[in-house]
Amino acid sequence: MKKTFYKILIIGTVLLTANAVISCNDDEFQSESNDPMRMFTPLSLSAENFETETKVTWSPSLYTNNIDETYTTEVSSDSLFTNPKDIILTKKTDSAGVVITDQEIPVRKNFFIRVKTNAYENRPESHWSVSKRIKIIGIQILHPIYDPNILENQATVSWDVTAGVTELRFQAYTQVSGQDPVYVSDPIISQITSSEATAGLKTTKGLNPSTRYTVEIYKGNTSVGSQNFTTKSSTSYSVIANSGDDLITLINNAKDGDIIGLNPGKYDSGDKLFAINAKKISLIGISGNPEDTKVSFKEFTLNDTGAGLHLKNIELDGSANTADYLINLTSSSSNGAKANFANVLIENCIVSSVKTSAFRANRGPNSGYVMDKFEIKHSFFKNFPASSYGFLHLDKLVFNEVNIENSTFTEVGDLFIRYRESITTPSANATINVNNCTINSFGQSSSFPLLDNNNVPIKANFTNNIIANSPRVGGSLSSNNLIRLATSSTAVFTFNNFYNLTNGKAADLQKLVFPTGGVTSTNNQDNALNWTNTTIDFTLPVNSPLRTASSTGAAIGDPRWWN
Repeated sequence: MKKTFYKILIIGTVLLTANAVISCNDDEFQSESNDPMRMFTPLSLSAENFETETKVTWSPSLYTNNIDETYTTEVSSDSLFTNPKDIILTKKTDSAGVVITDQEIPVRKNFFIRVKTNAYENRPESHWSVSKRIKIIGIQILHPIYDPNILENQATVSWDVTAGVTELRFQAYTQVSGQDPVYVSDPIISQITSSEATAGLKTTKGLNPSTRYTVEIYKGNTSVGSQNFTTKSSTSYSVIANSGDDLITLINNAKDGDIIGLNPGKYDSGDKLFAINAKKISLIGISGNPEDTKVSFKEFTLNDTGAGLHLKNIELDGSANTADYLINLTSSSSNGAKANFANVLIENCIVSSVKTSAFRANRGPNSGYVMDKFEIKHSFFKNFPASSYGFLHLDKLVFNEVNIENSTFTEVGDLFIRYRESITTPSANATINVNNCTINSFGQSSSFPLLDNNNVPIKANFTNNIIANSPRVGGSLSSNNLIRLATSSTAVFTFNNFYNLTNGKAADLQKLVFPTGGVTSTNNQDNALNWTNTTIDFTLPVNSPLRTASSTGAAIGDPRWWN
């Protein structure tokens, strides 16, 4: 009887699918032996990955309809399962599927699973199936790390307050493009105190400069959040100042390229100007926190060719010394000399109470003042009274790029950017980029409150911004256009949100619009906000549609307000 049974099986296999035939070895049929037939190998493994688990299913072993077969699954970090030490989990199941949870294997890491049909009565177990890649996605409570919170040797991370979080693990790694990361040394473990857990915020020190890290937050043994970042490079300071030191003298004595570090404290220039003559210097708050390093200033004057400035990690207050400008471009011969200025970068600063303009560049002979780049990053400008100047008063400056990104501007003068005087030889590459910014309460009496560009050809790009509340309180605009463009200029507005932008005329209130020519506008929104002209905290509501409105599906506006 047994031999007859095997002959029938051999004939029956001709009718099986090609898949089943290929996946079975000769010894699974045992057609020339009285030995029991091996159990068939499970086929068609598939996996669905979720936040807290992975579900793996397969086609049941053939000819098991009337028996209670069982399966064994193994999970390994090695797709070939060559080293038993790489097998981190073994599970037995009586159904054609298994659930692997975040309590059993680490999340956000690639593993491989294989399955076999276990021996049944006198029938031997099957061969292992071909392995399948799996990865539990993992819960994500860690926020994207705000760039200014990453320093040379430390990082401050935040998360959605969640009961039971216990520690942060910082794992250094290297990675070649297109390949998996290679982890370096043991992770740095930083325990979360009860007060930190309540605040959802922790600063961890002891990291290495210029190093890529993955940080994970744990709830017991389970990772519930992960972010990647790179620490900043080390800074070699030419001189380090302490609170109360004479910055005027330090800057006068500085050489081209010097970096002046400021320890936390207060510094005051009095009624004197910071005169930077034909050299570029950097003024950097060492702590990385502008709120603990304050400079009361009158003006930073950049004079003659080579003059440039990098301001970083500083609160710059113009109120006490009645500052007219933050930065003012000048040159010899009563501004009659041409000057090729070095670049200007304002980074992670808080700037307030400047009477006239943050950047005045309308002096000098026609086409005589040249600068490659002017940039503002991760900064907060506020409390500028309305004046006849633009917040950025670029008239007469020949530039290649003005880049404004990840920053907030509220109550910053009359119009935001002015570049309208004729220039005989402007840059052919003049581009203004405004990305991921929050701009609130601007415009007073001038027309075209966001950008007044006349006569000079430029390319302007506004992307992922929130632009709200124009004009300022009591303001009235003579034009209903938000911007003005020169004949050869173009402006592209994408993924922005506009709110409460009007001409301010009570008797004839009109919404501000784009001019008819030169503007491309796509994927912009008009979501209502509860902001006013006096708003200082622009944190986006938890369920705001603006949290997913950007070109990447993330939030728009200044990232400081996302978490």
